[in-house]
Amino acid sequence: MKKINYLIPLLIALCMFLFQVVPVFASASLELPPKPDVITIVGYQTTGGSYTQLGILGELINKEFGIKIRIMPAANDVARVLMLNGGMADVLYFATGTFFATEGLGPFAEINVGPQ
Repeated sequence: MKKINYLIPLLIALCMFLFQVVPVFASASLELPPKPDVITIVGYQTTGGSYTQLGILGELINKEFGIKIRIMPAANDVARVLMLNGGMADVLYFATGTFFATEGLGPFAEINVGPQ
């Protein structure tokens, strides 16, 4: 019986999941949209480590591309999604609540917040 090595495909799938690698192929004639002055990110509260991570990411983006990052803290997952849907933020920094929001479960079972 031939032994099948599942380790390499499993590691590749894990890396793609963790880093959300999406191949993007652009043609030479593709015009990029104008660079924004400010990107607003809604994230976790200021007492968490993820807020610090967003701050560091914002500094790097500002140094590299000249785009300012505004971080808006929110207390819970529903508040973060509502801020994004309401146009108050451009990007949502989200973790496990993503599953509940996409499936319309838990706090996202209400008609005005889920499924996303």
